Amino acid sequence: MTIQFFPTGILAVFTSLLVLFSGSTASEQTTADGAWRQQAQSQCRHLGVLYSQYVDGNQAQSVANLFTETGVLLLGETKIVGREAIKELFVGIQSRKNYTSRHLVSNESVTVKSETQAEGRSEVSVFHYPKGMPESDRGAQAKPVAVAEYVDQYLVSRAGCLISYRKIIPVVVQKHSAVQQSTEQ
Repeated sequence: MTIQFFPTGILAVFTSLLVLFSGSTASEQTTADGAWRQQAQSQCRHLGVLYSQYVDGNQAQSVANLFTETGVLLLGETKIVGREAIKELFVGIQSRKNYTSRHLVSNESVTVKSETQAEGRSEVSVFHYPKGMPESDRGAQAKPVAVAEYVDQYLVSRAGCLISYRKIIPVVVQKHSAVQQSTEQ
């Protein structure tokens, strides 16, 4: 029995053909990874939009559902842990609100750190106007009450993105905002 080895050149061509016909190339993998990262960034940014809409719309359960089951919300020195506790916090706040809020999110950035983690930062300006005010009067009556920074950590998966940690850092807070008045009562 004779064993015959392929010359080096033929082996290189054969290996290249295997890679060519076996599926994705390194370039395709890099493109797919880049597209997945962009999609993850977009999904995480969208959570900021949804958070604002749900808070403004008094939808406590929807706010809580943006967090992981063990998610953390840090408001100044107050630490709220778990989806259920976050929901209860917003139910309490919403039951005392004597105003309508509008959260305007800006300067959003999200960095995907791995296949399961991302980090983000954004700024929010919060405006209040009296509850039940006609839409035509809201612009003139809306009062800026706060500017804050959100520092977020996200759990990322192919199915989507959830907030695992959100720290709200107050930058400017009006002394007598409607929020303070409603929580002092």
